[in-house]
Amino acid sequence: MRSLILGCSSTHGSDTASPVYHIDNTKYSWANLLSQKLGYEPDNQAIPGNSNQAIFHSAMEKLLDYDLLIVGWTGLARESWKYHNKNYFFTPNWGCCVEDISMTDIYVKESSDATFVSDQEVMLEILQAQHRFLLTHKFDYDEQKKKVNHYRSCLQLMCSANGVRYIDVNIHIENPFKDAPSLKRRPRHPTIDEHREFAEQILETLTPNTI
Repeated sequence: MRSLILGCSSTHGSDTASPVYHIDNTKYSWANLLSQKLGYEPDNQAIPGNSNQAIFHSAMEKLLDYDLLIVGWTGLARESWKYHNKNYFFTPNWGCCVEDISMTDIYVKESSDATFVSDQEVMLEILQAQHRFLLTHKFDYDEQKKKVNHYRSCLQLMCSANGVRYIDVNIHIENPFKDAPSLKRRPRHPTIDEHREFAEQILETLTPNTI
């Protein structure tokens, strides 16, 4: 039996073995550990910087090929998409455009509002302008919360109808604007021990939709 694991860096296991994206991170991820404890072979496709919309659509495309779906939902104020082999990611303090999501060869621009990274230097100014627009006109907490609740309900129904076990975990869905200075603080990723502890906590109180 196999499990499909989707989420962002906190579900991928970023910084446990390597910065950002690396397959070695996944073996320490709480989701991989949980999957193995439940008797499923994990296929961790979580991507650092991922958005809830992208997580939802990946799940809809792939869940029927698996026996278990584990979703670690991410922060509400995120946008991500793919266009012409480029991966775009935006959060309140980060803007990114890269072809290789391991980001081994990138340009970096720091501003007072955010950090911008790309494998093309010309994209840095474009990312900064787009980030300013999204921050001003797109990242609405209530609107995004409504949408992610629709995503969760839909996945629950799809999995139930197709005999796929579903574990829904809220990693850090919260209002990113309730404490304005926090926008400029980059939170750290969980340690290996914290991933292990989190997997145990979920296992102890496991329900189909963990809020």
